[in-house]
Formats: sequence, structure tokens, C-alpha cells
Amino acid sequence: MKILKIFFVLFIVNIAFSQNITKLLPDNNEIKGWIKSGNSRIFEGERLYEYIDGAAETYHNYGFRQVITQDYKNGNNQIVVDIYEMKDVKNTFGIYSIERDPKYNFINIGNQGYIEGTTLYFWKSNYYIKIMSYSKSQLNQDLQLFAKIIDKKIPNKSEKRSLLSYFPKANLVKNSEKYFSKDLLGYSFFYDGFLAQYKIGNKSYQIFILDAGNINKALNFYNSFKNYVTKTKGFDKEIKDLGLGAFSGKVMNKKCFAFYNSKIMAGIIGLEDEKSALNILKDLSKK
Repeated sequence: MKILKIFFVLFIVNIAFSQNITKLLPDNNEIKGWIKSGNSRIFEGERLYEYIDGAAETYHNYGFRQVITQDYKNGNNQIVVDIYEMKDVKNTFGIYSIERDPKYNFINIGNQGYIEGTTLYFWKSNYYIKIMSYSKSQLNQDLQLFAKIIDKKIPNKSEKRSLLSYFPKANLVKNSEKYFSKDLLGYSFFYDGFLAQYKIGNKSYQIFILDAGNINKALNFYNSFKNYVTKTKGFDKEIKDLGLGAFSGKVMNKKCFAFYNSKIMAGIIGLEDEKSALNILKDLSKK
């Protein structure tokens, strides 16, 4: 009997879950001339593999919950709307960020959006939306009309201050910031962190910030990176008066600097000017 009760509760929760995301879809003729073609389909949890088999694992890494997909038609024209629900705002930005490129055509929709090819992408709160057309002639009009309708249907969600606000603005490559739920910079010991690209003239460097939340986790990130740099014979020296610990060295044949404090572990890779690098990290340590 207890198992049946648990099953019933989960069944009711799943129904509410699905109904909530269904309400985000545009209704028939809410955009003049466009009506739904066929029924919407919802893929929850592991069933995502039935819809986007090759990319499903990446979405699961960012806390995928469910996706609803709906076809629309207007005469011979067709548009497909996909709305992905992720577990929180940070992970929604994450899956959006790793699929965007700073060179894309960005538009003011939701938290941010862009158009690439015949698809409009945007994110808002914990939803990531893709609106796909099969005709370039629809691009600048109908896709954005769909996006505006969906944007209005998604309530704003407040979130604690993001580490994105920690990144220095000077020399930042606009829209290069990314969130990695795991394997930041390709290191298995780096997870739950942000990375941004910077450029001075023709020289580039990267700044990364790991969301530790407490001193023990920050120290673990720091020691893992320091040990890796040491094992690869890149360690240079300890740096005093920066956070609770800091060092300089080389990684991937590039100069690196790193520190940790009670909340974050952060570093710079590729910036040769030590004075500039340390000034940036000192500012980060105070935030």
C-alpha cells in the first residue's frame, strides 16, 4: 500500500510538471496564422535520449528535467518549438552558454538570445528555448514573434548573485562567459565553475572562477590544481598576501596564477604580465 501511495504522489507531481510546461507554448493563432500541427510531445528525464540521443548526456550534466516540443504550421510554412526545463537558473545559463558563440547575432529576448542559421535560441529563468524554421524568409519576423510570446509566459525567477558578476569587464570578450557543471578546462577535478575569455591586442587569456561556497571545497579545488601543475613540472612559486593561498606556474605551456579564499577558487591562464594578473586576482578575492 505504501508503494502505491508513493507511486500515486509521483504520478500527480509528473502531471503537474507537464501541465506547467505545456502552458508556455503559444496557442493557435496567438501568432496570427500559426496553428499547432499535431500533438505536443514531452520527454522527461532519461527519455531525452529518445529525442536528442547524441546530445542528451550533456543536457543531463546540466540538470535536465524535461523538454516539450511542438510543431506549428502556417500554410506551407512550419516552425518547431522546443522548451527545455533545467533544474535551476545557473544550469540553464550553462547549457545555453556552451552552445553559443560570441560571434553570433544576439537579440534582446528573455535573459539573452541569438539567431543562428534558421533557429532562434534564448533562455529565461530555468527554461532554454529553441525555435526552428525551415525557411529563412521567416527568420526576422515569425521566429521573434514566437519568442516574445513564450518570453511573456515565463515568470522571472530571482536568484542569488551569480559569479558572472565577479568577472572583470576590462578586456572581456563579450558573451564569452560559460558555466561548466563538470570538467572545466578539461580537468575532472574542476566543476561548478565559470570561465571567460579575455583579449589584449592579439593576445588572449582566460579567467576561471569555481563556486566553492566554503573553505574546505575551495581548498580542495586549489590543491587539486596545484598538485596537477606541480606533477606536470609547471609549478613556479608561492604567492603571499593573496587570499588564503596562491601560486604561479605554467599549465598547457601558458603562464598561470591561482588562489583560493573561503568562498571561491579562481585563476588566470595565459596572461604573462604578473602584476596585472595579481591585481585581477586581488580584486576577485575581495568580492
